[in-house]
Amino acid sequence: MKKAVLYFRVSRESQIYGMEAQKRFVENFLKVSGMTAIKSYYEKESGKKVRRPELRKAIRYCKRIGATLIFSTMSRLSRYALLVADMMIKKIPFIAADKPYATELENLKEAIRVQEEREDISRRTKDGLREASAKGVELGKYGKIQAAKNIALANAFAQEKGPIIQALHDEGYSYEKIAKKWNKERIGSFHEGCKWHASTVYETWKRSTTIKP
Repeated sequence: MKKAVLYFRVSRESQIYGMEAQKRFVENFLKVSGMTAIKSYYEKESGKKVRRPELRKAIRYCKRIGATLIFSTMSRLSRYALLVADMMIKKIPFIAADKPYATELENLKEAIRVQEEREDISRRTKDGLREASAKGVELGKYGKIQAAKNIALANAFAQEKGPIIQALHDEGYSYEKIAKKWNKERIGSFHEGCKWHASTVYETWKRSTTIKP
């Protein structure tokens, strides 16, 4: 019997539905893998943090019982590539359920990609906040700070996905077909855990065309 230890992570309380999506994803993988889940660990922490108590516990438990650490996607394990590299160096076996047959090098490349994505979003968020401040948004008030952050994050997401939507549309994909394609490929929407629809694909593309470079 191949033993598995499961790890699930969200960044904040409002993403709790994202935790449920991760669980369904991992459960589907386990059904075809022949592995048996022994224990699960849940954490609410930023993916860029290195010190994560529940992940540390999960790794220690894997070592103790000779199990493999399973998580839904690399971004749920960590958005800090050196943490993933350290796990590889220490020979801690792990599998991302979305890419179960990935090689060690492919996993490392994916870890680097998700860190770059996180840093890019962070940069765009800061740029958006500076722009909001320049336009007179009173950043000293929490509500307006949060609103500015949400706008900046939505803009960063649209800037990333907009060109891809345009390219697919140019190839003959309708917004509905793009939504179906991305849901099948498990490409996350702006609201974590939610599926793509033709309307959300269009709105994402539309937002990307209205953002000034």
